[in-house]
Amino acid sequence: MKILSGLSQSLQAVLFVVLAVLCLAFHDLLGKKLNQSYSIILILWFRYLFHFLFATLNSLKIKKHSNFKRIHFLRALLMSLIGLSFITGLKYIPLSEATAINFLAPIFVLIFSYFILKEKINKDDLIKILIGFLGILIIARPGGDIFRLEIVFPMCAAIFFAFYQVLTKITSMYESSLVSNYYLGFYAFVLTSLVLPFFWEKIVPDDLIFFLLVGVFGTFAHTLFNKAYILESPVKLAPYSYMQILFATILGFIFFGTIPDLTTFLGIFIIFCSGLNIRLHKKEQ
Repeated sequence: MKILSGLSQSLQAVLFVVLAVLCLAFHDLLGKKLNQSYSIILILWFRYLFHFLFATLNSLKIKKHSNFKRIHFLRALLMSLIGLSFITGLKYIPLSEATAINFLAPIFVLIFSYFILKEKINKDDLIKILIGFLGILIIARPGGDIFRLEIVFPMCAAIFFAFYQVLTKITSMYESSLVSNYYLGFYAFVLTSLVLPFFWEKIVPDDLIFFLLVGVFGTFAHTLFNKAYILESPVKLAPYSYMQILFATILGFIFFGTIPDLTTFLGIFIIFCSGLNIRLHKKEQ
């Protein structure tokens, strides 16, 4: 991007991350809107159709050989489950709260890294994991009048995303992001296409633009994150990714009139601090 050429690499990376999480916030907003009238599978099919087409165009000039096709298939399955869980949760839970719960992913990454990658979890890490779950309890308030079992959906999305990140870490050590992204888009598109006939619905012509935008925002967010992580360490960029919670809160208020109460804000803040602290701490080790 020529307009950013005069900026330092670090500042460019920060701007890419901020734009990426803004795209994700709009992606989730549109997913929540469409889910009021259409099936989640239909929404995801458009999302992954655009992803696959974009990844194919980006990888036209390279060989698409991969030794990790099974892992890419599993990553695509996990990505589909992430979308299914998160968008289902958005049907019942405000955008800001669902987004905050999804940021538990760094905690689950730590847990999966212990079992899959054999990384150690020390006493401090365990405390941070417990603090993160405390944030969830504050948001859900079990036993209170506003407790919703549907909070499980964004939590499942966070778990699936954490497993997805661990698998991505494995493949990224051996092959290019273009190849990885191509197979991810291909398998996700195939998976959703297989079940699409059972969930197909007639689309109102005016809503087609929203389906297209879901694909555009989701794919561009993924692309912007990749660009940012080429320029700067993901750990150093982690604080800026949490701006998605702010964007989700603003968009939720503008379009749905929802705004978290003070107790929910406290829970969101605790999850933010716990997840961010785990990311930074893992870098220091």
